[in-house]
Amino acid sequence: AISHISFCFEPFTAPSAAPGSIAGRVLTKGGSPISGATIMVQNLNTGEVKYATTNTFGRYGFKELAVSDFYVLTVSHRRYSFDEASKAFTLNDNLTDVDFIAN
Repeated sequence: AISHISFCFEPFTAPSAAPGSIAGRVLTKGGSPISGATIMVQNLNTGEVKYATTNTFGRYGFKELAVSDFYVLTVSHRRYSFDEASKAFTLNDNLTDVDFIAN
């Protein structure tokens, strides 16, 4: 006779709801960092807007961003212009090296 039955299974795990991040640099064509550039990120799903300013090394970063949402990232600077001043994407994971190059 059977005295007991055991079931072994892995519990269902949903996709992570952990926040994502975006980081990169703003550089001249020659590769020199541009400090003081303003970076704006807008979540088009919620309308939320955040700003960052590049540091001495031209670096910027955003944390605590909702994943699976659609974003537009835009750069501006009073002395430089950019051929590709905006980038649009769905944030599915942390993004690094999202760089902008001045023309």
